[in-house]
Amino acid sequence: MNFTTFLVSSTNIFPLANSTAGGQLLSEWNLRSREMVSTPSSIQFDAGHSFTHCNEDYKVALDTGDTETAISRSTLKIFPGRAIVNGHFVENLAPMYIDILEANAELQNHNMAPLKGKLAIGIRAYYSTEATMAGSMVAENNNNKYSGIQLVILPENELLTPMDVPEDETAVTCHLKLATFTFRNGSIVESSITQNPDKTKYIDGDRLFNINEILSDTYISKAGIHPNRLYVFAGKSTYNSESGKYEVSGKDTWCDATGSLMVWDAHTDINKNTTTDDTELGDEAVFGIDITDDSVYLDIPHKQVDGMKNADGQLLYYKDKILKLPKADYVLNTPGTVTPEYTKNIKKINDRLSLELHNLVGGKQRAYRESISSQEINETDGLPKINPLWDVGDYVLVGQDLTVENSTTANAPSTIYAVIPGLVTNLAYIGYIEDNEPHWEYGYDMPTGVKLYDALGNAQKKAHYIEAARTAFYKMTPEEQALNRELMDSIEKLK
Repeated sequence: MNFTTFLVSSTNIFPLANSTAGGQLLSEWNLRSREMVSTPSSIQFDAGHSFTHCNEDYKVALDTGDTETAISRSTLKIFPGRAIVNGHFVENLAPMYIDILEANAELQNHNMAPLKGKLAIGIRAYYSTEATMAGSMVAENNNNKYSGIQLVILPENELLTPMDVPEDETAVTCHLKLATFTFRNGSIVESSITQNPDKTKYIDGDRLFNINEILSDTYISKAGIHPNRLYVFAGKSTYNSESGKYEVSGKDTWCDATGSLMVWDAHTDINKNTTTDDTELGDEAVFGIDITDDSVYLDIPHKQVDGMKNADGQLLYYKDKILKLPKADYVLNTPGTVTPEYTKNIKKINDRLSLELHNLVGGKQRAYRESISSQEINETDGLPKINPLWDVGDYVLVGQDLTVENSTTANAPSTIYAVIPGLVTNLAYIGYIEDNEPHWEYGYDMPTGVKLYDALGNAQKKAHYIEAARTAFYKMTPEEQALNRELMDSIEKLK
């Protein structure tokens, strides 16, 4: 919606041809021609510059009258100011007021949608279409107000400047955007009024020769730089395949590096409300051990922003980044740092190797079997008897071991059977030896063909001995069985 609010008595416009009040003698077209040429080249129709002298010019706020408290929640106050609007100098010496409720009432009388929601306000220049005045700004009307310069309030997405629609002149609804605000439930949300920060902009740098390189190399703007953050200079360049070099292209800029001081720290954190002394800050990364879970961690200090303080004047520092390293798991076979549990397992194995198996490497070959088909101790197809004089580490070499799973005479591997230390888990008294002669409890000298001491400590040999005793017992006469019944019962208990 448009509002004719610029009073002739308090407004100066130049150039403005055909005005009975302005009295300009120079041609409006001649004065605006340079302005239209110097605008951004992306605009494909005649348009002049639009900007204010400073942020206070044409400032938008709630109507407060002569006090600091709003006297109307539905009325906007547009402060006086100076501006260039589409190439025209427009100076307003008195504030202007717009009541949105009154505007909506008028819109409803014309069956038009009311103004509500997110809105924008700006200034637009209007030009005559009369034959003798075509292309010049419309002069004042009968109400002593300028019709050629008007305020415009539209939904924010409909308030479009020449820069917004550079290829479509008919879509332009505003030349200078002043502010945005929200109108809801019959009142203006005061906190929603936002001045347009670009209204003071004069000319885009790409209209001047070599301005990009000058600004990039010498005059990097610090506008918008946050004082409590760290920035890095980011130069933009492209690779020239012909020269084989990188050449500057586009504007250099600043990049916020606070969250990227270390590539692994995406979420920086600040020690709030602390007064840590500078000397307590780390100057290099160090490894440490967390005694709560025996994990290894890497403590990486941040680079700090000099003089960053909170509202109370206390110095603020970025917290160290703590990276815990994964722990190796002996059971799950997962990699990582060595834990106490992992070390204990290694020591346990080392102790066994050192105390039990270290003598294996010094063993001697005690026998050779060209081929075996059974691991039983016998002289035909099995292993030889272990001589009490053999030492730990002594071994028997087998040329073809048919006892290996899935082996045949064609592919049976060669093997070594070594004497290794054993661990006694229980003892059973069976007798004693005197003058190199054994004396067995309960007559253990039963003629079974197998010496009992050869079977002790070996479950398979013990079972073989018991079976041999049964065989001998069953071959006895009933009288002999009666005499050896108690002995046989004792042998059965060896299981």
